[in-house]
Amino acid sequence: MTTVQIDDRDSSIQYTGDWGQSGNPATEYLGTTTFAGSAGPQMKLSFTGTWISVYGTVPGQGTNVSFVLDDGSQSGWSTQFFSTGVQDILYQQPYYNSPPLPYGTHSIVMTNGGGGTTAFVDFIRYNTSSPNNSTPPSVVTVTATATATMTASSGSQHHMNHHHTDGALTAAVVVAVVVPLLVLAVALWLVMRARHRPIASSPEAPMLPDDYPFNGHSASASPLSRTEASFAGGHPSIALYPSSTGVYDGAQYETYHSRSSVIRVAHGSYPAALGEVQPDDRGDTLTISESPPDYRTITPEPEPVSGNSHQRSEKAR
Repeated sequence: MTTVQIDDRDSSIQYTGDWGQSGNPATEYLGTTTFAGSAGPQMKLSFTGTWISVYGTVPGQGTNVSFVLDDGSQSGWSTQFFSTGVQDILYQQPYYNSPPLPYGTHSIVMTNGGGGTTAFVDFIRYNTSSPNNSTPPSVVTVTATATATMTASSGSQHHMNHHHTDGALTAAVVVAVVVPLLVLAVALWLVMRARHRPIASSPEAPMLPDDYPFNGHSASASPLSRTEASFAGGHPSIALYPSSTGVYDGAQYETYHSRSSVIRVAHGSYPAALGEVQPDDRGDTLTISESPPDYRTITPEPEPVSGNSHQRSEKAR
């Protein structure tokens, strides 16, 4: 930003009305002033910039002047300077300072109020360029500015490189610490899961409900009794599990469950059922032999060499 200071005698200043010229080389700018003692004389200046100020001399009887900026088109751009009598004359006093202005061409008008006072115009200051487009005042300043900019850029680049290096180092440390911890946590979880996993029991055939009907008759529940398996005759026997008892056509029977079939064994008053041959769920036939109470053993017979179906005879002990 460039500031211009012009003397009261500059040709760009327009005076209207009754004005006189005076000056003091020791105290006033360039030793000159322009003054008005009556009411009504005006001073006007047009300029291009964003700020302006007017300076003058305040005599012993005081000064009464008013200012209008840009013909008063903007609110707050009109003001008045008033000073009563002073003991000593004041030189180079600011009569007016404008507020910040939009960059462009502006005008300032000063009017003397009179009333036994005198106005003295000494000099005027204003800027001539936009703050955003200002021209550096000297080549030396330009060189210094360029050097400072280059230094700042180098420092910024160094800071960015240092920041990137620190970021890469931090990421490497995080990976080196977190990944092994995650692997260890997963391994411990798998071990604990294996220790707490329940051991699966041997599969057994599902049990029918106690009230499951047989040919329209309901069987009453009886306590469960598990039998043991034998290997008589070189063939493994199938253990039966008595689940319920009931009456069928006047004969008492018991229902047994094996891994492959559910068999009803009649006893008591209906002994013919003991020799009955019944197929299991694999299409085989089983020989049912009577055992002590709550104990039944089914002994599979050797499978024939040929034939589509396997037959077993049913014998009672």
